[in-house]
Amino acid sequence: MKKILLFFVVATMALVSCSDDDDNNYVDPIIGNWKLEKIIQVTPDGTEVEVGDDCVIQSTINFQANGDLSSNWYDQEEGGPCEETMYTGDWSKRNDGGYNIAAQSTPGGAFELDIIYPEFRDNYAKMRVPFTPEEVSVNQHYLVFVRQ
Repeated sequence: MKKILLFFVVATMALVSCSDDDDNNYVDPIIGNWKLEKIIQVTPDGTEVEVGDDCVIQSTINFQANGDLSSNWYDQEEGGPCEETMYTGDWSKRNDGGYNIAAQSTPGGAFELDIIYPEFRDNYAKMRVPFTPEEVSVNQHYLVFVRQ
């Protein structure tokens, strides 16, 4: 679950960025520091339920204008301590409006992620990224980030 959540967080951030446009003043809304606010699971009847714990909610991601990213992801195995994994990598915006993310953790281990259709809300202060965890094939989940 830890690797899946991290992957989706990074993917979400990648979706929010944009490629260079003709307008040199354009700033992609994904650029900046984002903190995970909550994880939402949508049940089969459409009810949204907040999932996750105080540990994972400490997670952050930083998208830089030059295409670099860094993330501090927190996870906790049942009954264990809250553990931090640091990731660095890069992101780019695709022509279809999605984002590509490639990152690796400091101790080793890499992942790639495609993010499609992030929702920006509250004047781009919040970002909601859809994902489906590997262990759950029916229910949709969203990672909700707030700009720091």
